[in-house]
Amino acid sequence: MQHPYLIGEKVYLRALTEEDLEGPWFDWVNDYEVTRLLGSATGRVPNTAESMKRYFQNVIQSPDNVMLAIMEKSSDTHIGNIKIGPIDRLHLFADMAILIGDKGSWGKGYGQEAWELMIAYGFERLNLHKITLGVLAKHEVAVRLYERLGFKMEGTLRKQ
Repeated sequence: MQHPYLIGEKVYLRALTEEDLEGPWFDWVNDYEVTRLLGSATGRVPNTAESMKRYFQNVIQSPDNVMLAIMEKSSDTHIGNIKIGPIDRLHLFADMAILIGDKGSWGKGYGQEAWELMIAYGFERLNLHKITLGVLAKHEVAVRLYERLGFKMEGTLRKQ
């Protein structure tokens, strides 16, 4: 394991490094099949090496975001990223997002375990009172996972 920060049974989470920009991450965010159900702008426009580096620097340098690489333990392979932030330190809440970019890793429980590790980190280490997330209603697999993890739907943004 390469500098594990949070460790689960199947995956561990580690800090992202600049070397990760040269790995599969770049291809993931330019793959429509990977990004089509993300609620963010990721994948909507072509990504460049320069924009990836700017994004990486902004997230890594921000004290209000924690973004980690999701590593499959048995192969020590980078399969995705997970982020908590921005963190509102006054009201003690944060948003979370995940990207399992490695299509061969879909449906194996890696995302659920990464969520569980990061949720525990948010509540236990960051002392958050609430964690939020956004998901497209048509991403039914994700909606069911978030409900199993204890998330409750608080609202629907229509035509957005």
